[in-house]
Amino acid sequence: MIRRLAPLLALTIAACGTATPGAGGEVRVEAPDYPVTTLVVHGTAAPDKPTKAELQDLTRSAEQSGEKLETLLRKYRGYTTFQALVSQLATDQPELYVSAGYVDDGPADVWLRLTREPDRPLLDRIRATPYDVEVQYGTPLGSAALVKIKERMFGVVGDFPGIRGGSAGVDPRDDSIRIRYAIEEGATVDEAELRDAALQAGGGAGNIPVDVVFVNDPASVREPLGGSRPDRTTPAVLRSDDNPVGRS
Repeated sequence: MIRRLAPLLALTIAACGTATPGAGGEVRVEAPDYPVTTLVVHGTAAPDKPTKAELQDLTRSAEQSGEKLETLLRKYRGYTTFQALVSQLATDQPELYVSAGYVDDGPADVWLRLTREPDRPLLDRIRATPYDVEVQYGTPLGSAALVKIKERMFGVVGDFPGIRGGSAGVDPRDDSIRIRYAIEEGATVDEAELRDAALQAGGGAGNIPVDVVFVNDPASVREPLGGSRPDRTTPAVLRSDDNPVGRS
């Protein structure tokens, strides 16, 4: 498995980084690859017992999606225990924890991404969940560092002349930073200059060893820019609005 790693200078569009245009006004500034090690830790705990409300939610979801209730019960059988572990890691060790989510298909139920190899106490805690966990370690930035860099870049984009609004976040599927923005009607914006300014600002908070995606998409704007907004503290696992479910 490969992840991304690069110093700041490799991310500047005019230097070594690669800016790849995408659909709908999207440009991805790619960082060079870096290796990530994976291992599967098999959970030994009994399944979590769903509450009445959780069972009602799963039943409703099964009816709406067409999935069997038994399938959903198995998928979410360790949610409470695993979520507690992820929440504690995100709070107590943000330099270690990166993100987590469900595996669509593979030898594990969920994945847990870390910056370094887990020690034995953490491995024991992972085993004490009902899930088989694919542990991915070797990513260069923890969740706190990613948020710090994102907020620096977000603030610069918000202050850039001609920008009227936008949003920013970290995509838990690949740890890329995604910045969406809208240009004021009638304004002329040098978007290459905007990207370069944002990347330089992010480098002021530390290296940017992940892809950065800039999206010019007026339809996606929901709130004004103008400095960084507080980042949500809910861990990425199972947070539907960030689409964390899946595998990178």
